[in-house]
This record gives sequence, structure tokens and C-alpha cells, in this order.
Amino acid sequence: MKAGRLKISLLCNLLTVLLEAIGAGLYVCRSGWNFAEFYTEDSNVFAMLACLCLALCEMEMLRGKRTSIPGWIQFAKYISAVCLTLTFLVVIFVLIPMQGGISTAHFMLVDGSMLYHHLFCPILVFVSFVWLDPLDPLAKKDTMLVLVPTLIYAGILIVLNLLQLADGPYPFLRITKQPWYASVLWMCLLLAGTYGIAWMLRALEVRQTDR
Repeated sequence: MKAGRLKISLLCNLLTVLLEAIGAGLYVCRSGWNFAEFYTEDSNVFAMLACLCLALCEMEMLRGKRTSIPGWIQFAKYISAVCLTLTFLVVIFVLIPMQGGISTAHFMLVDGSMLYHHLFCPILVFVSFVWLDPLDPLAKKDTMLVLVPTLIYAGILIVLNLLQLADGPYPFLRITKQPWYASVLWMCLLLAGTYGIAWMLRALEVRQTDR
């Protein structure tokens, strides 16, 4: 990889870490420490850690101490890109329409931590993963493996909702307040969407690394 592109990738990853930290701080000030309940917050914290690890490796590459990024860090960045892209698309096409449409768009996209966790960071992670990061081509099996975090999150929240220990936190997870077939349909749509995003990102990333 050319040094110029590597430097841009490094800056992008460091900027992501900074914006993630700002967003996390704003969220905690507003809502306390219940962020683990939300897919958005979990995904953004994971992305912050993945981008930090990647940035540290890129610094070593620029210093000539490393020639490639460890596979587990590359996979972590892939998971981050998939989860944050899913977050962005769900906000745009599901949460905003379900919670009032245009009238809630300002809150969901630019208010407080939302500006960072729903808009800036998903875009930065997508751009750096597809066009900038020094990654190796991903294997086809990675497209399925990247579904695991979303399955774990959904499984835990479904059980907590069944036990009435949680309410949502998203409308489509309130399985005790909607017909069973609606819950099944939502889960199928979300998992299909996650797989579609994972497939698209892998295809774009492989295309870039082949050039």
C-alpha cells in the first residue's frame, strides 16, 4: 500500500476513535451507563476499539516495524463496518419512519450523541474499510461469521423481553407487544439485511484490494 493512502487511513481511523469517544461521552452524560442495552452503542464502542487497534498497527507500518495488519484486527474492522452500516440503514429506513418520520429525523441524526453514532462514525468506518484500510481480501466464510454479534445481541434481548426484564429497546424487539409472526418477520429481515451488508462490504473490499 502506498504511504499516502496509509496515512489517510490512519487519520480516518484516529478521527473515528475521537468521534466515537465524544459520542460516548455525550451519551453517558444524557442517559447514564445503560449503553449496553442498545445495538447502536455496543456497535460504536466495538468500532472505537477496532479502529484504535488498526490505527496502532498502521503507525507501526509507517515506521517500518510491521508489514501487515493481524487477521483478527481486520475481522474486527469488518464487523464494525457491517454493524455500523446496519445501524445507519435501520435509523434511516426503520426507526425514523416508525417514530414520526421527518419530525424525528433531526433528533435521530444530529442531536447529541446521535450525530456521531448514527451519522459521522458509520460513514467514516464504511469509507475507511472499503477504500482506505490496508486489509487483505476477506474469505467467503467471514460473511457468515460476521452475523454472530448481531445474533448474540438479538438473542439476549429477545430473552430479556420474554422475561419482561427489558422493553425493546427497539420497536421490532418488543416481541410481547406484537404478533409472533411480526417478530419472526422482523428477525428475518434484519438478519437478511445484515448478511446483505456483509456480502456487499466484502465484495467492495475485495475489489479494492485486487487493484
